[in-house]
Amino acid sequence: MSFKIFRFNCCGLDVHKTWIYACIGITDSNGRTDYKQARFSSFSKGLKELCDWLAKYNCSEVCMESTGKYWIPVFNVLEKTNNSVMHLEEIEREILRLSDKYQAALDLIRTVPGFDKNPMTAIQILSEIGGDMSVFPSAKHLVSWAGCCPRNDQSNKRIKSTRISRAGNYIKPILVQVANGLLRSKKHPEITGRYKRIKSHRSHKKAIIAICRMLLTAIWHILSDLKPYTAEGFLESRPVNKAKVLTTSQALNLLKQRGYTIKDDIVPAMN
Repeated sequence: MSFKIFRFNCCGLDVHKTWIYACIGITDSNGRTDYKQARFSSFSKGLKELCDWLAKYNCSEVCMESTGKYWIPVFNVLEKTNNSVMHLEEIEREILRLSDKYQAALDLIRTVPGFDKNPMTAIQILSEIGGDMSVFPSAKHLVSWAGCCPRNDQSNKRIKSTRISRAGNYIKPILVQVANGLLRSKKHPEITGRYKRIKSHRSHKKAIIAICRMLLTAIWHILSDLKPYTAEGFLESRPVNKAKVLTTSQALNLLKQRGYTIKDDIVPAMN
């Protein structure tokens, strides 16, 4: 997927209390973008250095988030140098306006837990996966494309690694953020319960990725069936694993792992 470039020389600022992180993107006529990064102090000397740095690369368009009150001195200095400063709020309003034609798909995604509070979260997901789920034959294909499943690192019968793949550099952080937010909620026991079950015998990170798979699977189903999310419907769509039959030795080892003490009962001989 390629994105249309509207600004061929622009800068994004991440404004903190004492530091300002800046990145300029310069796109040439062939569509290749070169990035220049730098860090500046948020005091007067650093702001002057920022202006000189922008002038060095002929950058006159700057975008920054209105973080608390830290953006005000940056705005004032840049405005004096005739830079066009666009705030994140203005950009978000424009994104919301452009997303009107995808409202049906966005409304479905917002029924999934964690996507109902901030409309930008649903827009970010839809911009990554699209609204047509026919490009993914199954939910597993979507999960694999997003990098939320173990990679295939196997040689013969030896499995070298079960780490998740590096795919999904943009969508995966969004899912992780939503999953972490859901852990503090008591409204969705189907999610928090699954997290606790996995975390009890694995780790927090693996449990979070499992929740990401769960959310992405739900999104695939609701966009495929054009039906809103329900906890009952999602639990019904999940495949039920067959019951595993344990041998006597396996059952005893399992009890020992759970902290039980196994004692041999001595049965007296019958006369």
